[in-house]
Amino acid sequence: MHGRMKKLAPALLLSTALSLSACSQMGYMGNQLFNPDTTFAAAGQPTIKGINDTQEDMAKEAMQNGDFGRAAQFYQQLIGSEKGTPEQQLRYKLGMAEAARRLGDTEAALRMYQDLHSKQPANMDVSEGLGLTLMASGKISDAGQLFSEVIEKEPKRWRTLNALGILFVTKNMTPEATAYFTEANNQSPDNPAVLNNAGLAFAVDRNFPRAIEALQHASRASKSPLQRKQVELNLALIYGVSGDFDTARDVAGKHLEGPALENNLGLYAHLAKDDALAKSYLNMALTQSPTYYERAWENLDALNNAGRSDSTDATPKAEPKPAARAALPKTDALVAPEPAPAKPKKWKRGSKSRAAATESSPVEVEPAISQPVTPDAAPAPSAAPAPVTDKPAGLIVGPSE
Repeated sequence: MHGRMKKLAPALLLSTALSLSACSQMGYMGNQLFNPDTTFAAAGQPTIKGINDTQEDMAKEAMQNGDFGRAAQFYQQLIGSEKGTPEQQLRYKLGMAEAARRLGDTEAALRMYQDLHSKQPANMDVSEGLGLTLMASGKISDAGQLFSEVIEKEPKRWRTLNALGILFVTKNMTPEATAYFTEANNQSPDNPAVLNNAGLAFAVDRNFPRAIEALQHASRASKSPLQRKQVELNLALIYGVSGDFDTARDVAGKHLEGPALENNLGLYAHLAKDDALAKSYLNMALTQSPTYYERAWENLDALNNAGRSDSTDATPKAEPKPAARAALPKTDALVAPEPAPAKPKKWKRGSKSRAAATESSPVEVEPAISQPVTPDAAPAPSAAPAPVTDKPAGLIVGPSE
């Protein structure tokens, strides 16, 4: 027995040594293990947004999607909460004013922007928004004055450059307008708002090939179905005015059908100075829908009356050369005293349409904000009524606002 113990002793000693060695290694490893109390405290934590931040994000998303009523509700809630920093409250109020403008409630938007401007006269976002609202209200001189002040301080603001282009179109000064649209495009390339407006300026100057090229580019660059619809209805109008009615039908037919499409084609034919064809299209609208009877015939009368007073030269003009980027046209012509704009004839309204007051009213498409400008701010080379569409299309002030 004693002999066996002597033989086992070295083995026990070896086992003990191994055990001690293992314990030593575990102690070393223990020093390398993560301590959750210190490790997680030092690591970056996920950002959890509060209610206000979440609502503001939802309001911005609604604005980008063209759901201005929903955006206004979110901004109203944010303002009513009276929470947030002064900078946040200013953003909420700016968003609310912009949503009102996009909804076409220019009276409410004007009150909000004027209040903000009285408190933040040096804020260029406020000044720009107020200028756009004044333009939508037909107050061209006041808008031009504000835009001139904004562009003097921040010459790269594409929305203001775009708006100045629109104002020059309303003055029938298309070379100057084209210069501003060109500069706006330099500052915001491939912006569907700017491209659309440049196309319409070319169309006002009856440079139809250049107009079609710009509007096709705007359609490809559009960020939403609504933007694309507005741009393509303008494109259809230009095809029609240039006499290409087959292509006009193809393009407009993506968004209109039946009597509404024939009614619009009747307008295009009139603008192309073919009232016989206009009557044919209006008769087709009558055949397809008896509800169009009175409206279609009154539209034809309005078109014929406008045709007798329209002496615009149909000869295409050469493309104007825009001014150099360093020497944009002066804005003096935009702030001179002017008479109140006369209200153009309206396309006969019906139960299935909302009529515009000009043949192409501005549409907004900005990278972050978007909405149609009132008819007074749109170019109106003739007094012809506007096409029957779900939403009037035309010049875009505007995210592509």
